[in-house]
Amino acid sequence: MERDGELFYIGRIGLMSIRNFILDNQLSEIETIRLHPKNFDSFVLDYREYYGESMKLPFFMFDTRIEEDTKSQVPADRVMVVVDESRPTRIEIENEPIYSTIYRCGFCGNVVDSDGSEFEPDTRREKIRILEDKKNLVTQQHVRGRCCRSQW
Repeated sequence: MERDGELFYIGRIGLMSIRNFILDNQLSEIETIRLHPKNFDSFVLDYREYYGESMKLPFFMFDTRIEEDTKSQVPADRVMVVVDESRPTRIEIENEPIYSTIYRCGFCGNVVDSDGSEFEPDTRREKIRILEDKKNLVTQQHVRGRCCRSQW
């Protein structure tokens, strides 16, 4: 069955309805379920209530990725199934190194060290590359950068 971009109505969107939808339709790791932002928020709250903890993103259920629709393609109370064979699998994502925090100057946005000091050019380029390639695995925090000391 061709499912790429197909919309489905499954009733109230929650943890158990998504679980049943994945099992009933035998979705695999190359498929992603996209939810309207309102429904994704409800799904996340349902997860938090059931498990008593925050949901880690990206989120997988039975190796099927579940994500929020950021392109306004999914209407409220519907789910969209997207097939993407080039998307990294859950195992590839879990084996990816996590870069915890990269600091940026709060005035100009320059990449700086945790104390606001500037990096050597090679280190700065490496931090920028990490931000570009791994932006979902990085937390950005603003600090008072020494590069803009006169602005503070």
